[in-house]
Amino acid sequence: MHRLLQDSEADVSKGDGDGADEIRLQPATTKDTTALDAPDAELAPILNQLRRSLENMQGNHEQLDSIGLSMTDAQSALDDVLFRYSSVLQHATL
Repeated sequence: MHRLLQDSEADVSKGDGDGADEIRLQPATTKDTTALDAPDAELAPILNQLRRSLENMQGNHEQLDSIGLSMTDAQSALDDVLFRYSSVLQHATL
């Protein structure tokens, strides 16, 4: 049985070298981006383009999330219809 599933009193920190220190896990830190906001004639157009691209990608991701929920609902409805109107063998085959 996996050591995390064993008795809660067991010391799970003495594992196979996969603790936070062993894998060099670092806490999340915020990056200082004030230098990116500084006016720079060469850098400003590139940063504006990157920001627009990021906003577009975030918008696309939001649209895909809603499509994913709709697909899940449609698959559930289809599965329900197939379960009602098909035999066990037909349902398993589909």
